[in-house]
Parts: sequence; C-alpha cells; structure tokens
Amino acid sequence: MDKVLKGQVFTPEKLALRMVQISKKFLEKNEVSILDPCCGHGIFAKVIQKELIDFNINCIDIDSQFCNETEKFLIQKNINYAISNSDYLTKTELKNSFDLIISNPPYVRQEKIPNSLKSSYQNFFIDEL
Repeated sequence: MDKVLKGQVFTPEKLALRMVQISKKFLEKNEVSILDPCCGHGIFAKVIQKELIDFNINCIDIDSQFCNETEKFLIQKNINYAISNSDYLTKTELKNSFDLIISNPPYVRQEKIPNSLKSSYQNFFIDEL
C-alpha cells in the first residue's frame, strides 16, 4: 500500500506542538495517559516529551516502519510506552481509558478502501457504539 492509499500526510512539528500546548491546558493531573492512534513518525510523542513531565503513551500505526522509528525514539528518551503495528479502527482489544487522545488521522477517500476493510470498520463502530 502506498502513501496515498494509506492517507499518509504528516503533521508539521509546529502544528503538533500547538495542538499539545492547547490540549495540556485541559489535563487535570500530572501523570497523563496518552493515545496516539496514528503515530506516523512519532511527531506527537516528540513534542509531548518536551511539554509534559510524567506521561505514558500508547502509539498505534498501520505502517511497521513508523512503529519502529517511533519506538526507537521512545526507548532513547526513556518514555513509558506501548506500541502496536495495527489498524486502530480494528484494534478491538484496546479498552484503556486515556487522559488525552491526540492525532492527525489519515484521510483516505472511502472509494479507495477495500470493501472487506470497510465492513471491518463498520462492525467496529457498531460494536463500540
């Protein structure tokens, strides 16, 4: 699957930083649990580690190369993390609650999503809602 079919357009660092700065105003505790369901190159993890002191982050991405890249950064910075190479919309075992969910999700025209995957997404939302 290429970048267009995966909807891979990456968040600029300035935008990610601004999103984190706005979001942290609403956090009511010091130890924060974060979910980035489409982590890509790990830009949110990179700016979060500059803005927050005590946090753990769950990163998910459909692309294994991005998971590896993000994991290397998280290990290097000694950040408490979990990482999963999967499609967030079909990851039904994720039942944690989070203090912050932050992402810039991919955009893919629905016509480009295979019918079998569309069915999985529909079932996920029916089951979850």
